[in-house]
Amino acid sequence: MKLRLPTEKLADVYHLARFIDKVRLQQAEKLPEDYQSSYCNPAGLDGLFFKAFQMEAKTLVQKIASSRDDQEIAEWFRSQTSSEQREKWNAFAVDLGRPGTALGERFKQVRAVKYPDLPDDWEGTVFEAIAHDERA
Repeated sequence: MKLRLPTEKLADVYHLARFIDKVRLQQAEKLPEDYQSSYCNPAGLDGLFFKAFQMEAKTLVQKIASSRDDQEIAEWFRSQTSSEQREKWNAFAVDLGRPGTALGERFKQVRAVKYPDLPDDWEGTVFEAIAHDERA
């Protein structure tokens, strides 16, 4: 199963579709090892996602596990979050990793290890790095 990019929206938000893919792979014990460290990591993209929506990781993981399909999860997610939260997250998320933004310093530290094909002077976002990495 190929993970959807974090820029693919579900329930009007970035990253939810990708997180669903990660949960399903994790539950099937097929999540690649290089994704394990970021799975539900409070210091990473998943953690920022949960924080933005004031949601516990286990709550969303359990909902994904018990749902028939993405549409059921999307409907539930919209019922648990406000349009203001979703809009705020989307505006925030697209710049993650840029110098001076959330994850900026952390991303700079892990970029060489996690995304070795990126140029040393690269100043793109986390979303752009993921897209670049998964195209390769």
